[in-house]
Amino acid sequence: MTEAGGDINFRILVVCTGNTHRSPFAEAILRLRLLESELTDIAVASAGISTFEGDPVPVDAVVAASEWGADLSGHLAQQLDAEMVQEADLILAMDRYQLTALITAFPAAREKFYPMAAFDPDGDGSDIEDPADMDGEGLRSVYTRIALCAAEIAKYYAEP
Repeated sequence: MTEAGGDINFRILVVCTGNTHRSPFAEAILRLRLLESELTDIAVASAGISTFEGDPVPVDAVVAASEWGADLSGHLAQQLDAEMVQEADLILAMDRYQLTALITAFPAAREKFYPMAAFDPDGDGSDIEDPADMDGEGLRSVYTRIALCAAEIAKYYAEP
């Protein structure tokens, strides 16, 4: 299957609750890090397990994401569905709640599900917090952690 003019050999899906803060940023920053590593055969998408379809990313999140070169201005939330799960090769959840929800809803795809925090080089594997009610500093802290995970994921797939 081709996408954006190239062959896609691997698909990553990033999942959070509402698909308006964490997963859209993870999608965008991971896409940037993969391109920097010249990994053009890996597609990245995001979705929410309990979202209001079509919700935009809040302005504060768009501004914070832009500090990493990620553009979330056109992102609209989308609800996770079975087709997305089937098409993905790796599905990254932001916290244990989402991981449990994924396993419960799609037990046959259990081997695809991983916590994004597993790629945090400085972390202890704890959940990546939902920044929806955080101030700008809290949001940037969450985005910093996601960006670190994205860099590690790109590094992992770039290694021979």
